[in-house]
Amino acid sequence: MSARKPLRKRIVHLLFMILFLAISASMCVHVCGAGGQIDPADVDGDGKITIADMERVLIVIREGSGPEEADVNNDGRVDLEDLDIVTRAYQESEARKTNW
Repeated sequence: MSARKPLRKRIVHLLFMILFLAISASMCVHVCGAGGQIDPADVDGDGKITIADMERVLIVIREGSGPEEADVNNDGRVDLEDLDIVTRAYQESEARKTNW
């Protein structure tokens, strides 16, 4: 039985490592996008798509100027299309949280 105990420990350890890697990969896809790049909808660069990202886009739209990070679709202007992209990304991230 003692020979089996270390094998069980190794198997449990391996399963925890696989679970950890799966969660890490899932978080990277969520935050970084499928290509491993930072998601452009993360306007404030905090690694999460939140209401603060939508607020930042709204402020830039209202004031007529602001950081180019708010131009999510890179069309040279910050407008409702950018807000729509960030809003959809936020909704998707929230949906993933509830389905997790």
